[in-house]
Amino acid sequence: PSTLAKTVSCLAGARAGPPDDCGGPPGYDNLLEAIADPKHPEHQHLVEWLGDPFDPQAFNLDGLNKSLNRLKI
Repeated sequence: PSTLAKTVSCLAGARAGPPDDCGGPPGYDNLLEAIADPKHPEHQHLVEWLGDPFDPQAFNLDGLNKSLNRLKI
């Protein structure tokens, strides 16, 4: 049997992935809306919940590929 390692890589992308435990697609939509609007009732809570600054427009191709290379496939 062959023991060739399989590798996966991303060639391009856009935007940051949602943070863990944000509530799936609807929760992520709400998170983006709330952190963009200081008057949103959940703004302060969600900014504190995120902890580190979160840029939903950021995409790190090198960082993603390093994470993918660590996967055992």
